[in-house]
Amino acid sequence: MITNYKTIFLILISILIFVGCDIAEYKIDEDAPTRLELNLTPTPTFAVFRATPFEMRIDINKKYLATIKTAKGDILLELYPDKAPITVNNFVALSQEGYYDNMTFHRVIRNFVAQSGDPTGTGVGHPGYTIQDEYNDLSHEAGMIAMANKGITNSGGAQWYITLSPQTILDTMENGENKKCTLLGIHCHTVFGRVIEGFDEVVKAITFRDPSKAPNYNGDIIKTIIIKEI
Repeated sequence: MITNYKTIFLILISILIFVGCDIAEYKIDEDAPTRLELNLTPTPTFAVFRATPFEMRIDINKKYLATIKTAKGDILLELYPDKAPITVNNFVALSQEGYYDNMTFHRVIRNFVAQSGDPTGTGVGHPGYTIQDEYNDLSHEAGMIAMANKGITNSGGAQWYITLSPQTILDTMENGENKKCTLLGIHCHTVFGRVIEGFDEVVKAITFRDPSKAPNYNGDIIKTIIIKEI
């Protein structure tokens, strides 16, 4: 009986040590802090930016460039107002109003996407409104920028991502036809531009971060986004 108690005691000690190491030493990459350190950092509180979408301020017959300025360098985007006028107008307006200033890339998953646009850094923040999905023939090749959403139609707001590798399963069209995006499990995300400079040098260098594992860890910061109309 004593032997059994000793065995149980040793098993419990082993479990406690294992769990403790997992919590204290977990890192999403070599440069990231531990979970123990992350727990000491408060999560930003959510605040509504505005209640309704912006009125149309862009000219769909013109071209727009967006420069995302980061500490690691600039990312130059070419936007497609002719393919996604509502989405481009929303991104341009939010950028011009300073919404994205000092935000982070809060969700950066290896070989998937680098996502931003959430002031809380948790993945659930939004500007206070949503915009319509737009169906187009732009595909999720590497280096494309598209709208994030909640997995249901017309649920995008301010969050967007840049693809780190091809992700065609997220396209709004398939075989030349609009996908049935109202069906459960069907992924539809509006592509509205592409990276034309800084993909290899900057985008691929963004720090990996998973908000579900490290919600309080600050990712790489976006200083501001500058819009240029051509």
